[in-house]
Amino acid sequence: MDNRIMRKNSLESPKLIAHRGYAVEAPQNSIPAFVEAGKLGFWAIETDVHMTKDGVLVCNHNDSVDEMYDGSGKIAEMTYRELAALRIKTEKNDAAYSRWELTIPTFREYLAICKAYGCLPFIETKTGAIEEVINLACEFFPEEDVIISSVSLDHLEKAKEICSDVFVHHIFSNEQTMQRLSELGYCGVSYNCPDYRGFSPEILNRTHQAGVLCCLRAGDTTETVRGMIRKGLDYIPTNCIGNL
Repeated sequence: MDNRIMRKNSLESPKLIAHRGYAVEAPQNSIPAFVEAGKLGFWAIETDVHMTKDGVLVCNHNDSVDEMYDGSGKIAEMTYRELAALRIKTEKNDAAYSRWELTIPTFREYLAICKAYGCLPFIETKTGAIEEVINLACEFFPEEDVIISSVSLDHLEKAKEICSDVFVHHIFSNEQTMQRLSELGYCGVSYNCPDYRGFSPEILNRTHQAGVLCCLRAGDTTETVRGMIRKGLDYIPTNCIGNL
């Protein structure tokens, strides 16, 4: 069986990750941004997941709604009904979007869009409710197609305890945490290197020898994406490149 996560990255078939959806055309982490990423055929769509006060998983980068929405408050201290009454602040013509499209997406809605367009779910956990995140993702995807991403190694270790077959990705990793990830298996890391051209081939080789996939942030020009692929990076987050 072909494994889409382990498939080789290539110029002909680039493994591009739409960071917070395709935010070139729509507000980040919104229904339209996820749909646009789906239409463009991204390998994966990334989002950030939080849990509301009443246990609903929703997609937003920050732990509060202040920056994105016409309201304020911490997601964990608000009910989903309270969140759903808010509207995304956007400079685009509001007539281009329906009210539903500009309310906070539920995690279930995000997963349904990924599934409909054949994009892998790249899920950054911003909540300790790891089991709930994995269980819902596995309603839509086989376990081996679910990518759990976090800056927290504890989150990823917990994810593997819950389901050893999910892929885990550590953000802003180093070689020490990479080695710990390699013990968990079926995993990847993102090193904090601002320019892929300065990234050490020796570190990349050691990462691959440990059985760990590797990426850097972010491929925001076509030249950078092509260079990252030629360097041997395994998947590429991007904020604005839709295709090569």
